[in-house]
Amino acid sequence: MGSLLRDYSEIKISMGSINEAVSKTAKEVQSLRSDIAFFHQWLDARDTRLIDIEALIDKNLEWSPEIWMLKQKVTDLEDNSRRDNIRITGVPEKMEEANMFIFLCKFLPKLHNLTFALQLEIQRAHRVKACDFSSSQRPCPILAYLLRHQHVRQIMSAWRKKDPYQCENHKAFISADFSQETNHTRKGFLTLLPRLQKHEIRYVFF
Repeated sequence: MGSLLRDYSEIKISMGSINEAVSKTAKEVQSLRSDIAFFHQWLDARDTRLIDIEALIDKNLEWSPEIWMLKQKVTDLEDNSRRDNIRITGVPEKMEEANMFIFLCKFLPKLHNLTFALQLEIQRAHRVKACDFSSSQRPCPILAYLLRHQHVRQIMSAWRKKDPYQCENHKAFISADFSQETNHTRKGFLTLLPRLQKHEIRYVFF
């Protein structure tokens, strides 16, 4: 009888330990369920965001042609507003002294012995301070806005046919004044020029 009581007591103690372990396990399972539920909510939120992003990408792709067209129109408008500008590089600093207008009215015709049917008129002209002459020996370019587009065409046409103008041991170059977007596009073609020259293919680079 005593032996049975001892066995019963041991079984009761073991059952208490088992119940405690089961209770602890149940709490852990409940905690895992909460974590899993939170993770599902997190995934659902990410799925929703991905769907929104995909919809936005689709919308952007849908509008891409229109955006590109608008960008081209803005570039064309900017280039058109600059059509009467010329950019002169290589002219030594301070060569114009105090009056840029008088200097250019004398300097431009001398470039290639140009004769203008109408008086050359310049609305504004200045150095483009995009460079630091103190740290670079390259003179800052001159940007000039001419009143008559025919003068721009005459200057550019003569410039393309002859060699650069020597200006106090500097080579002076004249170019049209394009927008940043157009300049970027033009630079993309520069890699093709050596190949064209190699095959003796004639080209015009405005």
